Amino acid sequence: MLLFIIAHNRAKWAASQICLDPLSHQFGGMNGASHGMIYVKGRAENMPFQSRSFDIVSSIDSLDHFDNVDLALKEIHRVLRVGGVFLLYVDLNPGELAPCSLHSFDFSLVEKIERYGFRIDWSKETEHDNDFCPARGVIASWNCPKFDHSGVMIRRAFLTLRATKLST
Repeated sequence: MLLFIIAHNRAKWAASQICLDPLSHQFGGMNGASHGMIYVKGRAENMPFQSRSFDIVSSIDSLDHFDNVDLALKEIHRVLRVGGVFLLYVDLNPGELAPCSLHSFDFSLVEKIERYGFRIDWSKETEHDNDFCPARGVIASWNCPKFDHSGVMIRRAFLTLRATKLST
């Protein structure tokens, strides 16, 4: 099964797709039946699902909006089966909060995810919302150049990664 922590994406190939969101009760007008999405009211920090019940969990431009990132990462690990995949798309804004964000991340986020029992299979760091590339959000992952770490200037980036859960 596939869990979307938010529903920006649709995987037509998945046996079932679940969108977990505290505002999911407001998504009724989205006609989930027509695109196969099941909407569940809840938070990433305390998911109402059994352990090891998902093959894929994705957090698309949402990790910085969670109340408690550490609890959310623990829960993502808990609900994924061993060998399951965590897909993450997130802004990196060192020392600066983006509008509506509760957290600011830097490149150390990758190491934090590994400490929660994940192996990073693939990651991409791109420029984001700056002179090098004006694109914002998920679009930056595909339309902006690779982040240049040689510069001394602190600037925004976008992180896309795929991680595999290693053990229970």
